[in-house]
Amino acid sequence: MAEDKEVSDTTITPLISGTIIKCSEATNETLATQRKVLGKLLEIESKLSAIYSTDVALNECIKSALERSATLKERVNKLSNYIETIENRVIGIGQMVLNDSIFAKP
Repeated sequence: MAEDKEVSDTTITPLISGTIIKCSEATNETLATQRKVLGKLLEIESKLSAIYSTDVALNECIKSALERSATLKERVNKLSNYIETIENRVIGIGQMVLNDSIFAKP
């Protein structure tokens, strides 16, 4: 039995040491992979942040353009109404002139 123990100790110790070394190497590889993945995730986050900022800026531009468009539409409507009023006055003046010329005594 004592002989089995000695063989067992001399056999098991290198196996344990080898296993620990392999686990350590695997852990280092895992950490390296995690660092690479984290680096890529940070790149993606940076790009998404830039896209979000651009999106916010574009939304502000669109909002401003819509407000200006509404203002321009109001101005065009007022101008259209003003032109229509002038047209009606010109038509009225034309009718008065025509009436005066028809009913005028020679």
